[in-house]
Amino acid sequence: MSGDTRLVLIVNHNPEIVLLLDQVVNDLGFESAVLANDSDWQTDGYPALLAYVNERAPQAVLFDLPPPYEEAAATLLRLIGESALADRQWVVLSTGGAALDVVARESGAATLAKPFDLDDLTVLLERATSPEPVAGGGTDAAHAAG
Repeated sequence: MSGDTRLVLIVNHNPEIVLLLDQVVNDLGFESAVLANDSDWQTDGYPALLAYVNERAPQAVLFDLPPPYEEAAATLLRLIGESALADRQWVVLSTGGAALDVVARESGAATLAKPFDLDDLTVLLERATSPEPVAGGGTDAAHAAG
C-alpha cells in the first residue's frame, strides 16, 4: 500500500451492501477491505475487528450498525474505546435512529442514517480519511446529511 492510499475498512453483514459500499469506496480512490459483521460480533467482542485494525491500520472504519440497535450501539461504543480502535475515524451507518444518535454523541463518530445519499457518504469518508483533523469532529459530520 502506498503512502498516499487511504484504507477504509468496511464492516457489514449484507453481501449486497458490502459490494455497493466496496465499489463506492474504490470509486472514491480509497483502498478498501471488508470484514463480515456476523451475528456473533456482539457476544465475542469482535476479536477479528481488533486483529485486523492492529494488522492493517485503516484510516477509517465504515461500520453498519446491525439490529438490535441499542445492544449493538453499546457494544460498538465499548469497541471504539479499545486502545487499538480509539484512534481510528468511524463512519457508522444505520436505520436505528436513536442508537445512531447515541453513538454520535458518546463517541464522536460520524453517523449517517439509512437511506442516505452517496454524496453525503463521500463527504464523511473524505473527512474521516483526511490527514488533517476536521474542525467540529464527528458529530458535526453526523448532521452533514441534514
